[in-house]
Amino acid sequence: LNLGEGISGRVAHEGKAYLASDIENDPYYFLLFEDVRSELSVPIMDGPEVVGTITISSTESGGWDEDDLTLVWLLA
Repeated sequence: LNLGEGISGRVAHEGKAYLASDIENDPYYFLLFEDVRSELSVPIMDGPEVVGTITISSTESGGWDEDDLTLVWLLA
């Protein structure tokens, strides 16, 4: 995927976290795996620059919530 494509690419491009509770209806999800139902992605920052993303997927719709988002932000 190119910068800006898919959920991870969008997060890398914009530098903002994204929580997709139901990727089936999400306009940014790029189908890579058939069994993924929700995805959470946060940027990895080096000062003001995005150097990567942490992206986690779940096979359940609503698999991630705001608490998970907070935890992944801390990891990033």
